[in-house]
This record gives sequence, C-alpha cells and structure tokens, in this order.
Amino acid sequence: MPLCEGCGSSFEDKFMFCPYCGRSKPEMKKLQVEVDFTHKAALDDCPICGDGAKVQKVSAIVDFGTSEGNGNSIITEKGRITDSASGKQVGESFSTGTVYSSTIQQNKLAKVLAKPYPPEKPSSNRWSAGRGTFIILGIILVFIIGGIGSAMDIHTFGGAVLLLFIGAVVLVVAALGVESIVNNLNHSSDKYKEEVDQYQKELISYNAAQSIWNHLFYCHKHDIVFVLGNKEYASKEDMWKACLTWSSNKEP
Repeated sequence: MPLCEGCGSSFEDKFMFCPYCGRSKPEMKKLQVEVDFTHKAALDDCPICGDGAKVQKVSAIVDFGTSEGNGNSIITEKGRITDSASGKQVGESFSTGTVYSSTIQQNKLAKVLAKPYPPEKPSSNRWSAGRGTFIILGIILVFIIGGIGSAMDIHTFGGAVLLLFIGAVVLVVAALGVESIVNNLNHSSDKYKEEVDQYQKELISYNAAQSIWNHLFYCHKHDIVFVLGNKEYASKEDMWKACLTWSSNKEP
C-alpha cells in the first residue's frame, strides 16, 4: 500500500490521490541494477583460453579414474584312495587352497596423467662364495690334508680332529679370499657406489617433480597440463618430463 507524502496516511493502490488530504499518490522508485558478465581471470584458468570451466586437478583425475580390487577364491580338488594290492578304491581325498588376487584398473586419461613409480634402490652386485665354491675348495683341501696326515703319520683321534679343524678354518679363509679377489677384479664395490649415487640423484629429482605433480592442473579442452599461476604448459603426454623441467627451475 502506498504511503502519502503529505499526511503520512496509507491507502489502497487503486487511488491516484490520497483520500485524506488529496495529495497525489507518490511514484514508485525504480531500482537499477547493473550486472557485469565479464569473466575475471583466476589462477586455475587455462593458460591458452583463460577458461577454468574445463580445468580439473590432475591428482583428482587419477584418483577418480583408478580402482583397486582385491579378492580370493577357494580351489577344492578331489582324489581317489586305492588299495595297492587289489587296485580297488577304498576312499576319497580332498584338498583345498585359497588363491588371493589384487588388480588395479585405470581409465585411459588417468593412466596417462598418473605419476610414474619412484626409482628402485639398487641391490649390491657383490659376488658371494656359494655352495659350489665350498665344495670345490673342500675337495682340494681333503687331498691336501690327507697328504699332510700321511706324511706326519697321524693315526690318533685327536690328531685327526685337529687336522679337520685346521682344514675347516683354511676352507673358510680360502673361500673369503676367492670372494674378495673376484669382487676386486669386477670392481663390484665401485660399481655399487656409482649405482647408489645415481639412485640418490634420481630420487631427489623424482621427489621434486612429484611436488610439481601434486599442484598440477589439466584442461580437458586443450589436453594440456599446467601449474597454478604459471603461464607455461605442456601436453598430457609430456606431463612428467614437464614436471622434471619445472621442478629444476622453480617451485610451485
């Protein structure tokens, strides 16, 4: 209901004048609202088109597109027990076993955008004297100790035990000596040290690139990956290569 500007009385909207004082009905005030539809750039906008509608975080794409399944199945086998004399069946045997399985499935996009596995720590390539080495050395020592025993005319139990003890010690020392010689000739320690140094460098690079990957975004419209606030971008196929490059130049 309008409110008279003269006497302050309210009256029905159908009257053009105030029925109490005759003043004209006040005009309705118009409210003008201006709406700005101009898109304002945001950090997660695509660096090519500036549109963030088709942009999604890479880690979310991989998590959503990856599923892991675990299961197990029970296998039962049935057999016959027969009498060895008559060949007749006298009973049945049953055996059961459980097979466990684990599977990981990814859609095509998640597989491309997934980060690779970290580098594997190298194992020592040092050669160790095995059973064959001990057997060969043992046979040689048996003939040597046997010859020594015959030369010294040892026939007592105590002398024989002493010779066996000395032979065992010599066998271990000889095996360790052969092991050391082989590894020195192959430079096993130096090679292992080089492999460990290379692994540590690769691990540092991997961790730095993984930090970039955690802040990576993907544009579905242009098939590119980029970091927030960074104008550089790369194709999804070159994602990990770009992570390695960006991690060596700047932090996310």
